Amino acid sequence: MILEVTGTGTLNKGAELLLVAIKAALACNSEIQLAVSPRFGPYHARAGYGLLQKVKIDRLGRSKVGFSILPASFRAAYGMVTENDIDGIIDASGFAFGDQLPVSTAQHFAADCIRWKKQGKPIVLLPQAFGPFKKKDARLAFQLIAQNADLIFARDKDSLQFAKIAAPEEEQKIRLAPDITINVDGPALKQKDVSDQTALIVPNVRMLDRTNPQESQAYLPFLARCVKYVREKKLDPVLLLHSDRDDDRLVNAVHDQINSKIPVIRETDPIKLKGILQSPRLVIASRFHALVAALSGGVPAIAVGWSHKYKHLLNDFQCPDMFTSVNAPPDEMLRLITQVQTEHAIRSERLRIVKMNLSTKIDTVWKEAGKIFSF
Repeated sequence: MILEVTGTGTLNKGAELLLVAIKAALACNSEIQLAVSPRFGPYHARAGYGLLQKVKIDRLGRSKVGFSILPASFRAAYGMVTENDIDGIIDASGFAFGDQLPVSTAQHFAADCIRWKKQGKPIVLLPQAFGPFKKKDARLAFQLIAQNADLIFARDKDSLQFAKIAAPEEEQKIRLAPDITINVDGPALKQKDVSDQTALIVPNVRMLDRTNPQESQAYLPFLARCVKYVREKKLDPVLLLHSDRDDDRLVNAVHDQINSKIPVIRETDPIKLKGILQSPRLVIASRFHALVAALSGGVPAIAVGWSHKYKHLLNDFQCPDMFTSVNAPPDEMLRLITQVQTEHAIRSERLRIVKMNLSTKIDTVWKEAGKIFSF
């Protein structure tokens, strides 16, 4: 069985970690192979994960002719497959369908789903954030996706409601489940800039371009306050980039805000990133999967985010009080850091217990998906 994985890629480390989680969940079934499009990342990345490469056939059929004359042994050696070889679709987009995202993404995926359904391929959307769908085009695109998908998992209660309201006739196939990367364990790493006295600060450029002007302007001063208050609590601030390509331009901006430089961690391996995020005393993050990594590793985390998915993640880990806003009173961050320091042992133990409960729910996701794909 060959399953195509959509919505993942190497440019975003959270998206790449979703692929890692899928591979880990299906590793016990040697008959399943995973395929991705070239958009996933460069050849060496696909090969490193043992992924097949889906070759897109152009409308004029030129690539079809070229592909057909390649010896089967050559195609097999380089892991090349076409859509005709694909048996089913697993989507792990994270957050791609809703008013805040480009509607073209949802429209293109909807067209793919219609085509796949006609080909008899089962389609499962793994846990992800959805909505809202107040914009007509976004709502209509999601309706088409829901009509043609076999099973859809929403990652939080708001997303569940947004999806059901947008596609009420498909409500029976829309379920609630936590993010699957919770079950991915990061290695225990010794990082020279990270210790039990470190506070990792994880910025997100989306806080500048997907928030309102007031929040966007307040974000860099907010990060500067984080550095200031971390130092006041005798912790060592370190910037960690969870999306090196996108967030790197925030580094100099933060340094300008604080009139000094602090260590910066750049790591391209998503599993190592998770290990690093499970090592400090505290994480303050605006990247969703950085928060998942910390919380699932028992590390208390303070979140500020641009969508509903952040609040719900903290609710899942039973620490909703650790969500804040860039426009909160200036001393709010100091209060939260102080609270984490005071309650650190209790909070860490509670996070570990919660993770075990969430892992059980993730196991159910794969059991339900297995029924759809018959594995």
